[in-house]
Amino acid sequence: QHIQLVGSILHYIEQNLSEALSLQEIAQKYNYSVTYISKLFKHVTGSSLVSYIIDKRISRAKQLMYADIEIMQIAERVGYRNYSNFYKAFKKATGTSPEEYRRQLPGLSDQ
Repeated sequence: QHIQLVGSILHYIEQNLSEALSLQEIAQKYNYSVTYISKLFKHVTGSSLVSYIIDKRISRAKQLMYADIEIMQIAERVGYRNYSNFYKAFKKATGTSPEEYRRQLPGLSDQ
């Protein structure tokens, strides 16, 4: 049952990456306390829920870098309404800015 709940949460996150996702919102959606969801998620996945959401968002953003989409639009598509927050999260995860990351992609250096 615990694995099913976490699986359901993982699916929900995947389907709603562009939305404002928070631990509180997810706990409320599944009718459990924030503490319970947080501990259960960490126990089953080995990662905190917030870290998992950030990792998923950055991973999706990296995929979208190959598309002909403005970086601000990429940020919005992966759930960041504030470019500064996206920039900080992206740089922390990749060690480079979104613009620099895109310039380094093979075949996209002319953009």
